[in-house]
Amino acid sequence: MHDLMHDLAKYVSFGECAQIVGVAGLENVANTVRHICIEPINDLPVDKTMEITHLENLRTIIIKDKHSRCRWQGIKKVTSNIVEELVESSKSLRLFQTEFEHTSHFIGKLAVLKHLRFVELLQIPPECIRGVGKLYHLTTLKCRYVKTEPKQFRDVVYMEADVNLMNLYISNFSGTIFSLWAEKRPLQNLVHLELKRSGICKQLLALEKLLTLKTLKLENLPTLKKIGQELDVSGYECTDKLFWPPNLHTLQVIECPKLKEMPILPPRLNSLHIKKVGLIKLPGIGKLQNDENEKIALVTLEITVQSCQSLTSLGGSLFEEKQCIRKLYILRISDCVQLESAPLPFEEMIRLVEIQILNCPKLRTLDTEGKLLPSTSSDELERTVQNGWEISPRVKIVKCESLSSLSWLGSFPFPISLEITGCCKLAEAELAVNPDVSGGGDEHLVVPRNSLLINALQIDLPSMLLVEPLNGLCQTRHLTIMDGSKMGSVHEGWLLQNYSTLKTLSIFQAKSLQSLPSSMQGLSSLKELYLESAVKLLSLPHLPSSLKELCIRKCHLELEKKFRQIGSPERNKISHVQRVQIGRLYLIMGNQCKKETFEKTTKKHSSVLCPRTERRRAELACSADG
Repeated sequence: MHDLMHDLAKYVSFGECAQIVGVAGLENVANTVRHICIEPINDLPVDKTMEITHLENLRTIIIKDKHSRCRWQGIKKVTSNIVEELVESSKSLRLFQTEFEHTSHFIGKLAVLKHLRFVELLQIPPECIRGVGKLYHLTTLKCRYVKTEPKQFRDVVYMEADVNLMNLYISNFSGTIFSLWAEKRPLQNLVHLELKRSGICKQLLALEKLLTLKTLKLENLPTLKKIGQELDVSGYECTDKLFWPPNLHTLQVIECPKLKEMPILPPRLNSLHIKKVGLIKLPGIGKLQNDENEKIALVTLEITVQSCQSLTSLGGSLFEEKQCIRKLYILRISDCVQLESAPLPFEEMIRLVEIQILNCPKLRTLDTEGKLLPSTSSDELERTVQNGWEISPRVKIVKCESLSSLSWLGSFPFPISLEITGCCKLAEAELAVNPDVSGGGDEHLVVPRNSLLINALQIDLPSMLLVEPLNGLCQTRHLTIMDGSKMGSVHEGWLLQNYSTLKTLSIFQAKSLQSLPSSMQGLSSLKELYLESAVKLLSLPHLPSSLKELCIRKCHLELEKKFRQIGSPERNKISHVQRVQIGRLYLIMGNQCKKETFEKTTKKHSSVLCPRTERRRAELACSADG
């Protein structure tokens, strides 16, 4: 299919586009071609390369080489002259891109191409930098090396005519201070700015002057220490001055290990990504004027904090601003090995869809420790639902070994889906109090119920079911236990608490499971039961009439043998179950079938067809298997 689409694209674009790969690609290049890509150009014979100079209507020229080492060796001089002639003659050129060294002198030729909008070069030397400034219609400039002083660099983006530059990508900037501000000719259209791999840049200035900037990416700036002017060391609360572009929507700060603090974030921000930054604490966020609050109410915020080794707490940051918390959509925190405290006001996260906290081994608590924001009223929550927001976030906590309490779960005023694994201190604390939790004995049946709403619960160890407040759940719909290797039986008391709502029960690595409780027949809403590696299970209790699918993989051969016997007591226990897999035995509506047929018969059939129709379809499928 891919080859067919490729051939179709080539056929449709013939006469408009040409991709020259090798000598064969130079043949039959139509004079009408407007977009051309040449790769690898250094391997082409000179006499053949000359044939492309007759193309007079080019809008796009892309010159590449499949071997990265050839880029640094540079383009052959004679080939360079040919490309230079081609570029100079293309008066209507819109895009020029090359990855080769020793092509910077092309800037002199590009300066006369008034229609050029996109330029990507490996390097712009100081003597050629003014050539770019004459490209009146340039909207995107990419350069991997800019070896010039900051004042000279500003000449690139401040043109002699109207400024149209919208996207600027700069790598390996050679100055210690980066600034794009010029009083006489401010940038009025810049929307996207990326600054990467600058080994000596220590300070960024005048970013707040870029009024139209929407996206800013700072990456691999190992010496960057300061953004904006000198800040008060006592914290962001001491100043209301904004050093970021005021209309910034997306901010990425990556691999800036010496950046210890960041100024207040702009209030319209909707995406923040911080990775491998030396922050001691996260920044605050600016406040909007009253007349802007209604507009910002529809904006969401996504925050990612990753591998910040000096970060110890999330307190004193944007998470204490109600305006920020109420638009929080996604929060991901990972690999912050020194993080100990993350006081998060979950009760205010009315837009929340997902929270992930991964591999933070020193994290002890997520409680707000009494520093609660004003709570959201029930009317506000109801209004949020009516506006179409889905209030059922996914909460994932993985490998937070020091986490000692789950009391913060009670802060959620709406249902959540919870995955919590690798939090060994929680399980150890419960084992110390109840050393026989793996047995599921009757002594653990009576526990106080709570109003916590967890639609789906995924845990690694069964002992987590006895940790407060999980032990008091009574409205859970889906339960998954990832490691049941030490579980002799299922926690009967917990199942009975959730008898009216539990729809799916899945247990993986059930190597020690010897029996299922007889009370399972009372789970009136159970539709799916999945057991994996239950090698010690030799019998099943009577199952609820609501069960639609039963799957026991890698089971004991004796168990499979019992269910193969038509009319046996064990077979009769599953006669009402529409889809059954026990070892290598596959049944659809009580009729044995092959694995392929079983997999083709999706669960969708069971939900849309009446039992009689489904049974007839299963009989036809199984009879076809012989």
